[in-house]
Amino acid sequence: MRCALFLLAASVLHAQDAALRKQYEQGLRHLKLATSYLESRRDVEAVRELEEAEKLLPPSFELYYLLGEAYWNRSEFQKSLAQFKKAVGLNTASARAQFRLGYAQQLLGDLPAAKKSLETALKLDPELPLANLAMGHLLAGESKPGEALPFLQKYAHARPEDIEVRLKLAQINLDVGNTEQALAELKAAEQLAPREKRIHYLLGRVYTAARQPELAKQAFATFSSLEAADLDRKRLGGNAPYIKRE
Repeated sequence: MRCALFLLAASVLHAQDAALRKQYEQGLRHLKLATSYLESRRDVEAVRELEEAEKLLPPSFELYYLLGEAYWNRSEFQKSLAQFKKAVGLNTASARAQFRLGYAQQLLGDLPAAKKSLETALKLDPELPLANLAMGHLLAGESKPGEALPFLQKYAHARPEDIEVRLKLAQINLDVGNTEQALAELKAAEQLAPREKRIHYLLGRVYTAARQPELAKQAFATFSSLEAADLDRKRLGGNAPYIKRE
């Protein structure tokens, strides 16, 4: 992205008209500040600077994409969607922009459009992790577990530390009767987070489906113990200094 912004700067500074050149230079200053704010997660300031840059600079993929990101970070998803649409309009070959557009459409409930955008993103870059994750969730939501699994598996391969996708894969495999693969996913998740109660609840269900009642009993007992500990922590609230604050 930085390289693209440098190219944008070079192009706008070639403006022949002195007044226009001065306007572009001012816009680039706003854009430079915005990228700095985005990197330090100062999203309010980033949006402010990008909105000023948009008034002063010619249309560009980079500007629209950054503004889409900044709105997204502030949970202004409709505005984010509009910016990603403009970015894709200027560069249909950008897999990341197609993904961002599809993800925004998915979040806002336009699932047919989201599916089309995500398909385009994955055609451009089949390995794009988050596009695979989004497509997997979309297909799972359409009750197409067999189609969802390859996308979720590809994401899990790229992000093996992500417990949530392991849980999702375990649930889908359990639903389709593949208890062996469900168990493998849960064991991988347990290595990462042995005290995550959802893992042990699903383990109980998997062992039940696999007709291993003693192992199921142990897993459900671990789940109950962790659930009780969670309730104790919630009752203690902010008075417990050992509770990690997000």
